[in-house]
This record gives sequence, C-alpha cells and structure tokens, in this order.
Amino acid sequence: MAKVTMPQLGESVAEGTIGKWLKQPGDRVAKDEPLLEVITDKVNAEVPSPFEGVLRKILVEEGQTVPHLAEIAEIEETATPAATGAAPRGAGTAAAMAAASVFSTLCRPRMGSSPARTRGSPSSIRSSPRSQAPGETSRAPLNHCTAAAPRP
Repeated sequence: MAKVTMPQLGESVAEGTIGKWLKQPGDRVAKDEPLLEVITDKVNAEVPSPFEGVLRKILVEEGQTVPHLAEIAEIEETATPAATGAAPRGAGTAAAMAAASVFSTLCRPRMGSSPARTRGSPSSIRSSPRSQAPGETSRAPLNHCTAAAPRP
C-alpha cells in the first residue's frame, strides 16, 4: 500500500488544511490526477496523486490541518508497464517524440542541396554569424535545414 503524504506547498508553509477530497475510497486514480484540495495561509491548491491505483483509505478528514509529509491517504498501486520494468512497444517520452518531430521537419535536406558544401562555399542560406555558431559547435549541418517559417 502506497502512502500519500501532505506536500509542502511553499518554502515557509509548514502545514495545510484538507479542503476537499476529490476522490473517495474505492475510486480509481491515475498518476498526477487531482486527488484533493489543500488550503494554506498562502495558497489553495489541488494536489495530484503521486501514484496510480485505487484509493483505499483516507487518513485525514476534510477540515483537519496536518504538517507537511504527514500521511493523509493510502493508495493500492496497480501494476503498470513502467512499474514492472517493461515499456510498451514504441513508447518514448513526449519531449523526445516532439524533438524528433521538430528535427525531422526543420532539418530535412532541401531539393538540390549537396552535403559536400563547405563553410566558405556559396549558399542560399542567409544567417547571422551568431546563428551559425551553434551549428558549428554542435556540428549540425545548417545547409540542410529549412527555415522554421516561410521567408517574405
């Protein structure tokens, strides 16, 4: 059984009051799904579930004030592919997939471009010396990248 604790909602915030439970015992909860509302003297916030599973027990009732890191609920975790160590086929992080998409869109070879071009050769790419520097240090072939937006 996984224990849900009262989060610290600010550097100087030492305790919080349970405002409202958004889930009840027996409800399924997804990781990062809002679980409860916490009220402090500085902020009112929804607290996301740190686990995926079934909410089994509420240890602190609405209206009670508890210090941060106090146990407030128990969640029976469900086995997920990540928890068992097996990732779904073709799975990747959203950030990695977005980066690959941007790279494939912006850095595909242009028609008629040649990878044999060197820095001093004539090119139709117009760029400032400052924008050329990152490509040179990362060895990205700037003469093969298309503009992010059409030129006027």
